[in-house]
Amino acid sequence: MKTFHQIRAAVRGLSVSGKIILITMLTALVGLLITGSAFSIYEHHRIRASMLRLLSGSAQLIAERSNAALLFNDSGLARENLSSLHVEPMVTRACIYTENGTVFAEYPEGNHPKSPPPEPAFSLRHHFGPRHLTVFAPMISEGKTIG
Repeated sequence: MKTFHQIRAAVRGLSVSGKIILITMLTALVGLLITGSAFSIYEHHRIRASMLRLLSGSAQLIAERSNAALLFNDSGLARENLSSLHVEPMVTRACIYTENGTVFAEYPEGNHPKSPPPEPAFSLRHHFGPRHLTVFAPMISEGKTIG
């Protein structure tokens, strides 16, 4: 409380022009804080929407390209389709699931000791985690979800 009283005494000791300058500076500071916060929030949402659009498109493309691999039980072709994701540095992991929920193929190949693959969702959906985005795209053939 001693600090508040010191500030109050210092403001009372200012001349009228000093008080006007102080009020102007405080108003400008508050305006900058509000504008900066709004810009930061807007950019955060814009980046998330951009990531979602890009990765949803990639997921749907891989799902479309991999229908035949799943229908004909060709895991080699499915892994080849998934390997095309190497051009997208944001993609760290991708899986193709069978309709019963088991992993049919995954990218990158090999075991992932840190975490098991996420539970499959057989509809177009996404989930933002603290440091990742998970996107699911259904694999549909002749109107039936196959993976």
